Amino acid sequence: MFHLERGNWKPEMSLQEQMLWEQTNKVAELNGSNNKELLKKEQKGTWQYTYNSTARNTVRMWWLTIFMDHLFDQLLNTDKELYPIMQDCYAKAFADHHPWIIRTAAGAALYCTGTRAKMMESFGITSFQACA
Repeated sequence: MFHLERGNWKPEMSLQEQMLWEQTNKVAELNGSNNKELLKKEQKGTWQYTYNSTARNTVRMWWLTIFMDHLFDQLLNTDKELYPIMQDCYAKAFADHHPWIIRTAAGAALYCTGTRAKMMESFGITSFQACA
C-alpha cells in the first residue's frame, strides 16, 4: 500500500479517511485492471500503476450487500420464483450503476438462475418452514 511505502500510513486511518485520501490522490477509480487505461504512460512503474482502490471495492461490496439482503428477504418473505426475485435484486442493487448493455446481459444471465427450490436446496434448506 502507498502509505506504507511512503511512510504516510497511520494505523488510526478510518475507512472514510482512506477513501478521501484516494479521491484526493486521484486513485479512487483504479482497480488494477483499468489502471493502464486511466493513467498516463509516464506513470508506468509507479505505485499507482498497480493500485487497487479501497474506495471502489468498498462501494461494490456495499452494492453486493444490498443485493444479498434483498435476495434473502425475498426468499424468506415471498412465494415468488427465483427469476423475478433475482430481477428485483439486480434492479435494486446494481442496475443503476451499469450501462444498458451490461443490464441487458445481466437480464439474460438472470434468466438462467434456475428454480427457487433448487437454490434453497443448494443452501441446505429442505423446508421453507425451517426458515421462519
